[in-house]
Amino acid sequence: MLRGEMFGHFRRYGEKAKEQIDRSLETDEAHERRIAELLEDEWEALKQAARSGELRAEVDELVGEALQEGVGTSELTQQKIFEIQKEKQMIMRKLKERLRAIDGDQELQEPTEGVRVVIYQNGRYLWKKDDGTDYPITLGSILADIGWGNRYQLDPETCPRLDRKLYALEEAREDLLPLLDKQLRRQVSGQLDGSMQSLSFRSNSKLMHKALDTGEVTDTASGFIGEQVVFSYLKTISIDYKAGFRVEPADVYQDAVQKIDFIVVVPHDEAEKIRTGKTSRKIGVQLTISPQRFAEKKEGIDKLKEQLTDEDEVDDMVTVLVPMRIKPLVEAWNTQGRPPGGPGQFLAPDARLEILTRVMGSLISKNERLELVRKIYME
Repeated sequence: MLRGEMFGHFRRYGEKAKEQIDRSLETDEAHERRIAELLEDEWEALKQAARSGELRAEVDELVGEALQEGVGTSELTQQKIFEIQKEKQMIMRKLKERLRAIDGDQELQEPTEGVRVVIYQNGRYLWKKDDGTDYPITLGSILADIGWGNRYQLDPETCPRLDRKLYALEEAREDLLPLLDKQLRRQVSGQLDGSMQSLSFRSNSKLMHKALDTGEVTDTASGFIGEQVVFSYLKTISIDYKAGFRVEPADVYQDAVQKIDFIVVVPHDEAEKIRTGKTSRKIGVQLTISPQRFAEKKEGIDKLKEQLTDEDEVDDMVTVLVPMRIKPLVEAWNTQGRPPGGPGQFLAPDARLEILTRVMGSLISKNERLELVRKIYME
């Protein structure tokens, strides 16, 4: 298969994965309305990702499309895909049961081993540490912390019901993402040429967590951890400070082919909505923490940007340099018992401000940026 055809094939399956799972957080002045709207979007996305019925029909459809497009799919591969679908079905079944339990005030109250208990008291969240002390934490940090491998149990007696539902959906999405990538890999296995064989399919997540667990932070692992530091920070402030943007994870196609690490979504004003016919502008961000690699990465992204079409999920692509030394952050985080916020919380305030300035500098207006800085650092 020609590379162009293969890229087209990946684009189609990347878009399918995108439609299935990729929703992110909206912020609104009214907390309950904001969370309620978000819950509706997340639920629709998750239903697409793992429909509870007609699994065999869905698998047959996917395999049929692959065969029609010239991608051979063996009987063994079909069975593997079906097994992945069953795993997705199980995640969705458990999620439905969990949401019903939340609505019926029957949510599990006994903490699960390894899960951090959070209470809501006097208008703020507190993590109840094993030593009996309380650690202040925000909703944004709780949601972003899933990416660092920390899971939480929001106390049903004190935490808002809608926040608990949102956390349940975020956990389910995190569990579904690797299955979606695994399914895509199975669907195209054995049909990739040499250049495509090297695609990571989010293997960076495994490498990142291995480095966090062992403390052996290689240059490659540093890059992946740096990406997560920046993504987590932006996600946290977008929720906690009602920022004029949100961040989304890149899908399989965007990660592997377009070299996008994450997406920044900036809502259009009414005039721009009318002019473009779109509700927002989506910018694919490729991040590097290495000044030595910036020029090379920027050149690659500039070439890929020229290939963007109206059918692409993103409207623009940028390369951003955010220099940081990762190993000291990982050491501090592990030494302190992996507190909420990931290793990035040990960045100095001016370094966190630099993340905001470098990534969002050209993506939101100067006034919006200054207002956000005021909320974060001056209130």
